[in-house]
Amino acid sequence: MKSKNPDNLLISWRRRKINGAHSKLYRSCCSMQGV
Repeated sequence: MKSKNPDNLLISWRRRKINGAHSKLYRSCCSMQGV
């Protein structure tokens, strides 16, 4: 369980970070295309 828990936390943390980075990239791309 000790090795399993950290993995779960890391995965969820990675998902959040990826989602945030993706939304940022998407916004920058949209603004670039708009201009």
